[in-house]
Formats: sequence, structure tokens, C-alpha cells
Amino acid sequence: RSTDHGDTWETISKIPVPQNQDVKKWCEAHLVQASDGTIIAQIRNHNTEETAGDPCTWQTESSDGGVSWTTPHLVTYGFPPHLLKLSDGRLLMSYSYRKEPYGNRARFSDDNGKSWSEEVILSDDGESWDLGYPSTAELPDGNLITLWYENRNKLAQLRYVCWKTI
Repeated sequence: RSTDHGDTWETISKIPVPQNQDVKKWCEAHLVQASDGTIIAQIRNHNTEETAGDPCTWQTESSDGGVSWTTPHLVTYGFPPHLLKLSDGRLLMSYSYRKEPYGNRARFSDDNGKSWSEEVILSDDGESWDLGYPSTAELPDGNLITLWYENRNKLAQLRYVCWKTI
């Protein structure tokens, strides 16, 4: 936490490490505060023993402003996560899908991150696994735009999709 606009920082808590997990294989966390005040943190996790060799997204929650956290648990294959609180209060996670068909996916939560919907396929026409880091924004009309990078024809490109919520 910082109380001086980011000049200095103090540690107020640590996320518990599940048994048989190496915290050094966690990276690229993204957080959002749900409508009920819960802070949802999703983490790219490269501990692959539980996921048949695939890195995945795991989630932990804090109901006390980050003072304590639940033990992280598996959410889905796909990474890294991007979280967004929508104007209707639902949460949206978007993430890369680096298995065939390569692309990007999204899921919704209408219970403050306790559960997530089935996948919504945003793109499935990637040329290879080298794509991702999707970031989604809600437009004034309620539609969504998701932007990501993709290696196409050996060139890094930015791609996007405009879409409607479910």
C-alpha cells in the first residue's frame, strides 16, 4: 500500500501459496474490485502439475481491502487475465487461448467473482500461439472492445473486436 502517491510502498499482506505451488511461477496478476467490495485477483500460473502441463489462470479474493487473501484456485486454461467491472456490476475476464484454435476468450461473473460463465470466443483465427494480452473496455453504448497483439505472417500486429455482452 502507498499513502504518498506511490513514492513509497509497504506490504500489508501476502497471498497464501497453495501446497505444491512455487510462487516464482506466478506472474501477470490483474485485479478488480467487485460491486460488493471484494477484490478479485487473477494470476497467470505456470505451476502445471494440476493442469496437464498447461499454464492457467488462478484466482484469489480479499474481502477486507487486501489485508488477507483466500488460497488461490484454478479458474480456467488461458492467460494472462484482464479483469473489468462492467457498468451493470458484472465482472468480465478476457484472456488468451494459446491452443488450437488460437485466439482470445472471455467469461462473465454475475456473483462478484464467485463463479464464471462458459467461455465466449472473441477470436479463434490466430496463426499461432504467439498472441494475446487482451484488454477490454466498455464503450458508452454498453458494447465492448477487446484489443490484443498477434504475430501474423511473422509480424506483430494489434487486432481488436467490438462485441456485445451476453
